[in-house]
Amino acid sequence: MRLLTHVTYGYLVKNAEKLAERKVDLEVYFSAKVIDAFDAESLRSLISDLKKSGIGFNIHAPFFDLNLGSIEPFVRRATVNRFKSLLPVIEAVEPYNVVVHTGFEPVKYRNHIDEWVKNAVRSLSVIRKMIPQGVTISVENVFDGDPYVLEMLLSHFDSDVGHCFDIGHFHVFSKTSLSEWLERLGDRIIEMHIHNNDGLEDRHWEVARGSAPVVSLLKWAKNRDVAYLTLEPHTEREALRSIEYVKKLLFEEVVEDGL
Repeated sequence: MRLLTHVTYGYLVKNAEKLAERKVDLEVYFSAKVIDAFDAESLRSLISDLKKSGIGFNIHAPFFDLNLGSIEPFVRRATVNRFKSLLPVIEAVEPYNVVVHTGFEPVKYRNHIDEWVKNAVRSLSVIRKMIPQGVTISVENVFDGDPYVLEMLLSHFDSDVGHCFDIGHFHVFSKTSLSEWLERLGDRIIEMHIHNNDGLEDRHWEVARGSAPVVSLLKWAKNRDVAYLTLEPHTEREALRSIEYVKKLLFEEVVEDGL
C-alpha cells in the first residue's frame, strides 16, 4: 500500500524542494490548460529529481467538461482527444496509476444509462490502448448515487482498469451504504481518495474533520491492502495533518471513529 498526497502541477513546480524533503508519494493533477502549455523536458527533469528522493507518482487526469459516455459524439471524441494529449505527460512521469472521471451525471442520464455505459466502454477501451501497459487506470465515483454504472462499465475490462473510490464524493452523493459499495466494487478498487466533509458539499477537508466514515474505510483498505491511498485535502496544512493521522491509523491503530 502506498500513501500519496494530491498536488496540482503548479504546486509541484513551486514546491519541489519541500516535497522532496517530505518524501511522500504524490498524485499530480494536470489540468487541460497545463497539458497544453507544459514543457516535456522540464517536467521529465523535475520528476527525475524527485524520484531520486524516493518519491513515486500517480496522475489525476483532467476532467472538466469531459464525458466518456456522452450521448453527443463530438463530446466523446473531444474526451478521447484530451486523454491523447495527456500521453506525453504520462511518458514523462511514468506513474503507477492514472485516475479518471467518467462524466456520468445520474439526473441527466437516468433514462439513457445503457446507452451511456455502451459509449463509455468504447471511449475507455480506446484510452486503455493509448496508455502504456503496466500503468493502471482507476475510474472515480463522483456524482454516483450507487455503484451500478461503475459496475457495468468495469465489467468490460480486465484488472488493469479498476475503481478509484472517493470517500468524500460518496459521503455527499451516494444513496447507498459504504458496506454495499465495498461489497459490490471492493475487488475492483485500485486506489482510494481520502478526504472529509459535512455530507452537504464536497469540501475536501482534512481526514479527521467531518462526518464521512473515513476510519472504517481506512481499516477496510488496510485489511485488503489497497494499492494506493491518496489524501485529497485542498490546503497544505490539512494535508500534512492528514498524513500524520492516517499514518497513526494504519501503523499504530490508535484512532477510532466509533463506526
